Amino acid sequence: MNHKYKLLRVYKQATNAEDLQSEIPDTYKDFISKIANNCTRLKGVYTVLITLLVHKTLNPDQDIRFHQAQIGGFSGRNIDKQYITPTLQELGLPAMAESGWLTRSLEQPKPYTLDYPGKIGNKSVKEAFLNLIDWVQKNPDKAELALRMLLGQVIQNTNFTKIKITKIENNARLNIKLIVDGLEEHFNFNYKTHGASKLPVLAFYAIYQILIEEVERYKLCTLKKLASHTASDLTSRSAGDIEVFDKNNNLFEAVEIKHGKKIDIQMIRIVKEKIVK
Repeated sequence: MNHKYKLLRVYKQATNAEDLQSEIPDTYKDFISKIANNCTRLKGVYTVLITLLVHKTLNPDQDIRFHQAQIGGFSGRNIDKQYITPTLQELGLPAMAESGWLTRSLEQPKPYTLDYPGKIGNKSVKEAFLNLIDWVQKNPDKAELALRMLLGQVIQNTNFTKIKITKIENNARLNIKLIVDGLEEHFNFNYKTHGASKLPVLAFYAIYQILIEEVERYKLCTLKKLASHTASDLTSRSAGDIEVFDKNNNLFEAVEIKHGKKIDIQMIRIVKEKIVK
C-alpha cells in the first residue's frame, strides 16, 4: 500500500473518532486540535505532519524526525509532493500548491526534535507539531490514531467554513450592470484571508467557459484547466492565467489578470517574455 491509499483509507474512517477518546492522552488531543485549527493558516505544518504520520503507519521502524535523506532519513518532500498534497487537493482539504517542505521554516536539514530551530510563525503550533512527532515516534502504534483524529477535525473545520451557494432559478432580473457591480464588490471585499487575487481569475475563467461554447471565434477551441495560482510562471510554464488552445492544441489566446495593479512597462515586458517562451 502506498501513501495515497493509506491516506484515503484513514480519511474514510476519520469522521467518527469517538473510539479514540481513551486512546490518545488529553495533552496530545489538544496538540492535534491546535494543528487542525490552524490548518488553513499554516498549511505547511499541517501537510508535513500528515505526511510523517502516514509514513509512520507504513514504516513503524522509521524515525520520522529525520525527514530528509541528507540527514540520514527519508525524503518526506518527495512523498508529500507525489502522494500527500495531490490527495489532499482531490479530497478538497486544505493543501499546499506543491509540498509543505517548500515552507522555509520546515525545510531546514535538521531533525524534527523538540529543539528544532525552524522559526514556525505560531509558537504554540510549533510546540504541538514537534511534540506530536516526538510522541508518535515513541509510540508508533498511535500514528494512525493521531492521523485519524487530525483528519476528522480538519474535515469538521473545513465543512464548517463552507458556504452553500444557492443557484439562481430565475435570471430575468439580472442585467450586466448588476453582475459587474456584484463582481467588483466581490473582488474588493476584505475577506481577511489570502487568495483574493484569484477571485477575478475564477470569474473570467467562468466567462471563458461560456465563450468557448457560444462564440464563433473559439470554435473547436479548448480551455486549459486552471493552474495553481500560487505556482510561479517558471513552474507552471504558462503564457497567462487563462489559456485557450485551438483544434491543433496550439496556444490561441492567453489572458493575464492583475488584481489592483496598474499596467506598466515592466509588466508588459514580463508578458512578452512569457509569450515568446
